[in-house]
Amino acid sequence: MMDRMLTGEVPMKTTSDQGRHQRLADLATVVNAPGIVLSQVTGDIGVTNIEGFYLDDRRILSEATLRVNGRAVEHLVHAHEDPMSVQFTSLVAHVVTSDADFGLDGDAQIEVTRRRRLESHGLLEHIDIRSLTTESVELNVELVLAADGSDVSMARTGISAELQTPKRRGDADVEWVLPETFVRANLAPSPTTMAISEVGRLSASWAVVLESRGTARISVTVSVDGELDDASDSPSSDVCIEGSDGLVRLFERSMADARALIRTDGKGSTNRYMTAGSPWYLTLFGRDSLWSARMMLAFDPDLAVGTLRALALRQGVRDEPATAEQPGKILHEARRQAVAQLLPATYYGTADATALWIVLLVEAWRWGMSSADAESFLPALRSALSWIERQSEEGGGFIQYHPDPSGLSNQGWKDSRDAIHDHDGRHYPGPVALVEVQGYAYLAVSGAADFLEELGEPDADRWRAWAAGLRRRFGERFWTERDGVRYPATALIDGRHLADSATSNMGHLLGTGILSGAESALVAARLGATDLTSDFGLRTLSTASPRYNPLSYHNGSIWPHDTAITVRGLTEEGHTALAQHLAHGVLAAAEVLDFRLPELWSGEPTVGSRRGSRRQPTPYPTACSPQAWSSASIASLVVAALGLRVDVPGGEVSFRPVRPLVLGAFTIRGIRVGNGILDVRLNEDASVEVLTAPSDISIKFN
Repeated sequence: MMDRMLTGEVPMKTTSDQGRHQRLADLATVVNAPGIVLSQVTGDIGVTNIEGFYLDDRRILSEATLRVNGRAVEHLVHAHEDPMSVQFTSLVAHVVTSDADFGLDGDAQIEVTRRRRLESHGLLEHIDIRSLTTESVELNVELVLAADGSDVSMARTGISAELQTPKRRGDADVEWVLPETFVRANLAPSPTTMAISEVGRLSASWAVVLESRGTARISVTVSVDGELDDASDSPSSDVCIEGSDGLVRLFERSMADARALIRTDGKGSTNRYMTAGSPWYLTLFGRDSLWSARMMLAFDPDLAVGTLRALALRQGVRDEPATAEQPGKILHEARRQAVAQLLPATYYGTADATALWIVLLVEAWRWGMSSADAESFLPALRSALSWIERQSEEGGGFIQYHPDPSGLSNQGWKDSRDAIHDHDGRHYPGPVALVEVQGYAYLAVSGAADFLEELGEPDADRWRAWAAGLRRRFGERFWTERDGVRYPATALIDGRHLADSATSNMGHLLGTGILSGAESALVAARLGATDLTSDFGLRTLSTASPRYNPLSYHNGSIWPHDTAITVRGLTEEGHTALAQHLAHGVLAAAEVLDFRLPELWSGEPTVGSRRGSRRQPTPYPTACSPQAWSSASIASLVVAALGLRVDVPGGEVSFRPVRPLVLGAFTIRGIRVGNGILDVRLNEDASVEVLTAPSDISIKFN
């Protein structure tokens, strides 16, 4: 892997951070996919190796540091107006005047505000310097800019390219030529001096005179030869919720984050999809983009159509071991060739994306996808079904994957190398059939049979029979028992060994139909045990496992999307008390995490003492934030709380609200059903009032 990383297009250097993940929790992030800015909370860019302004995985700016009279400003606070903008407020404490009213006790007399926003044409930053004194003050303000053209995979591992030397174009314009990218910075007003160092840094200085209580503004616009996608017109921007303060704040911030992560599939394309997350994965991902679109279906069904089409355009057509491509297979991720370092530019190493593509297609059709769109996906659907059938034939009746020595050794959503093991922590070599993938496949194929039948296509009965066979084989092979408790194992390896560690994976089976009612009850009981269920969500691994580590990526941490998927399955199967507890755990975590759900957090047990309990989750230091399926999770929880089911082809919408209430009472406006809007109120007694509904849809209450 490192050999591949070192074959860059520009000279590279290493840092003391090489090989280490960069800490993200303490950085300020601005996102407008495919653009992102990572900086210090002071606003400065370039203190750690990962910071910068990136566009489509290429670092456009690697440094943007501000100095006043040769010194750094003193940070007070930073705040996000929305995911695309941030404001930093600082003081200049080292400027002294004779103004007794302001300077006698050492109070700061100069305030600096940096307002940063990612817009469609690039990055815009306003730096306002404001006098808090009655005297005139003279200041020297310096801004240092640099660009290195590193790709995000390089920066993630502590490798960065050499700085590229800028060229001046007049008194206020500077240009950089980076790999595949032309960058222009405009400084306003024109700086007093502008110099380029031997290593490639640009230093711009302004002699600023502030009159009493006066303000001076310096503006910097960094434009590129591409445009950022503007998702502000996303239909999900019209949805609104009324309820508890915590629910409203989490929902509004999550929907804003979701919109900021949406991009289109190239210039001129109308295919919209949600990128997986900031900062590593602002690109198309099979599993992540599909799950996110599925969770957002109630508020942005067009996102599902765009995601399906973007992935269908890249569906596998040949057997290619180097990229794990196979006919009919849906990809794992896609990046531009120039920035693909860790994996091939188009990589198919995923066991679940193909089934999840079918699941999203079927659910989008039920939600009101047009007949023309539905029929256009038939060739891709048949190809995907054929891939599932071939994998089952080769896998002894199950969908499995072979670990990829040059790619991903594990190819489910828990794709870290140590994620699959038995209750003693042992790994077994060989092909892996994951438990949740069998559930996805059953749901996909049985739903595809309904889809084909409705469209007048053949083979619906054949696929129903295939799904029934998978369900039977699953019941025979995947169940295990420990200490008198039965539950599905995480995986069947090489057709012989059960990876029987107790994990959250089994929660993904709920609602797929692969379990009987009695089996669903066993799964709910196992998930509800205290070794898996915590006060802040569902742990990925039992605390009893020797591999349990609450701050690991997949062996004991908590992922909000994982919890949300399980909550929705629990509500569909009628296990509402556990669903309520887990949903409340996500809300409790959100309150501590500033109402933005990151990729994951620690699964440590709550600590009790005579002084009280530690009632907050520990952040995972390198968690992506915002992250797609985390942001979309609250949308899924809202649908689960309502017990909402949509069948536009059948002309019906039904509600089976959860008792006890999962999220409390709330009113939600802007649910999109077919070509209409659905507004509903969930009351304290778990009754549902329909405020607005499409005229051609009948409403049922179960």
